[in-house]
Amino acid sequence: MKQLKYILLITISMAMVGCATPVDTSPSHTKVLNPDQDDNIGGSFIESSDIRTIAQQVTTELLALPEINGGDDIIQISTESIKNSTRHLVDTNLLMRRLRLDLNKYSSGQLRFFAQGNGQRARTRILKEREQTEVKNLIDDIAKQIAFSGVIQNSDDPIKLSVAPIANTNLYNMNADGFAAMLRSKIKQHAGTKVIFSKPGSTTEVDYTLTGEFFAQSIKNEGIVNTVEDVKWAQENQDKWHDTDKEENQVMGTQINLNGSSRSKIKVGPNLTYKAIDRSLWYSPNVTKTFNVMLVDNEDMVVLEDVINLENQIKSGQENANFILTGDISSLSKAGDGKRSDYVLIGLYLIDPVSNEMIWEYGYEVKRVTSQSVLYR
Repeated sequence: MKQLKYILLITISMAMVGCATPVDTSPSHTKVLNPDQDDNIGGSFIESSDIRTIAQQVTTELLALPEINGGDDIIQISTESIKNSTRHLVDTNLLMRRLRLDLNKYSSGQLRFFAQGNGQRARTRILKEREQTEVKNLIDDIAKQIAFSGVIQNSDDPIKLSVAPIANTNLYNMNADGFAAMLRSKIKQHAGTKVIFSKPGSTTEVDYTLTGEFFAQSIKNEGIVNTVEDVKWAQENQDKWHDTDKEENQVMGTQINLNGSSRSKIKVGPNLTYKAIDRSLWYSPNVTKTFNVMLVDNEDMVVLEDVINLENQIKSGQENANFILTGDISSLSKAGDGKRSDYVLIGLYLIDPVSNEMIWEYGYEVKRVTSQSVLYR
């Protein structure tokens, strides 16, 4: 019986092996081609060989231009996406990337292109982190300037200082009180017993007031609100300065009295309520944000003043571009009797950004006919 069981087990195992899918030991079905080779799939649009030919021809022509090869200066080029006006869906950035590869390779460092896509988030993060350190150093420099000024050092008695609310408190996420507090502590650190600060909100008589204002270096109104002016309008228009009488819909804000002596919670006037409905003002605009620091005497005269940039506009660098490289792809397409044909014209241009002159133009044309439609991606 035991022998019979063994025989049955062996028979079943062999049957299972026999039914299993055989291992495919045939060679790979993938054929490696040179990018210039025809893949024999068909299609009537441009091929990889066209892109490589264009890159080689453009590199040769561009590097021979007197505007490019006429001196030792590095030429900076900004690129614009190539416009696709054909019936085909195609990644036009592929052509621009191939152009950059050849131009960078054969220009021996004479050409420089701007990074306009990848790496920009990391670049912004790096610049912002560096800026934080720089701002701390700038605040320390201004604190030293005030602490070691004649106003402070030439006084026999300690100078009494207060910190007044910062004017033009704005909507782009800048902490006015925070910077004023940092500056106050640095002044005290450098001046020592030469200065005495009053308690925030105190009405104690002082010799000088430390104050300032924020402003953005922009030709647009970037959501900045002059709180003092807004409150002044509200006080002069008691029946118009809030949008609703319903308490749950009232927007509350901080009022700075016109003499700058105190603050209180108020219903915010119409110059501020637009933040609630325009969400674009919740985000920091990419402009240079400046803090103007002032030391004011009891006659409201500024005895010391300085300016620091708390945030600098992050620029792409393209303002220094010597030329713009761009182009377009156009085609004339026909279909009939089961066949399709495309006449394709690829144009590339080098443009002077100041004069807007097209100083160089390149054209590449090809025509193909096919009886086998393919999908381009």
